[in-house]
Amino acid sequence: AMKVLMIAGSAVAVERVFSGGRDTISLRRARLNAETIRTLMLVKHHLRLKRKGFEKIVNSMIEESEDI
Repeated sequence: AMKVLMIAGSAVAVERVFSGGRDTISLRRARLNAETIRTLMLVKHHLRLKRKGFEKIVNSMIEESEDI
C-alpha cells in the first residue's frame, strides 16, 4: 500500500500549477496567448505569497495583543 500511495514532493507542485492553469484558462479565456496566461499565473502566485505574508503579520499582532 505504501508504494501505491506515495507521491513525490515534486508531483504536488506540478499538480498545483496545472490546477491554477485550469482556473486561469476557462472557456471565456480560451483565446489568451501563452505570454498572457504566464503573466496571469505569476500575478496570482505573487498575490498568494503576499496574502500569506500578511496573514503571518496579523497572526503575530494577535499573539502580541493576547500577551498584554
